[in-house]
Amino acid sequence: ERLLNMPDSIVVHRFFNSANGDHFLTADANEVAHLRALDGGYQYEGVAFQAHGSQVDDALTALHRFSNNETGVHFYTADAAEAEAVKLSGYWQDEGIAFYVVG
Repeated sequence: ERLLNMPDSIVVHRFFNSANGDHFLTADANEVAHLRALDGGYQYEGVAFQAHGSQVDDALTALHRFSNNETGVHFYTADAAEAEAVKLSGYWQDEGIAFYVVG
């Protein structure tokens, strides 16, 4: 979904998994539809905020998303050095850039 008040803006949806306490953020319409169609697991909490789908200027920072296959929780960071450290830890699976935020 796109919002009209910002160029290249997208809505970020938030889900909550009460079994493991995980909050999951996504701007991907396919992920939203998939999670909403599941019976149980993640509960839809609505639109959390707006972000950018691409890096339209230097004021935006990539928000990296990671997941842990053992626990099912997600980790997010806009810090590039932290993202590299998390990738090297072997504990988290890199899911790439989720979207771009004002940094």
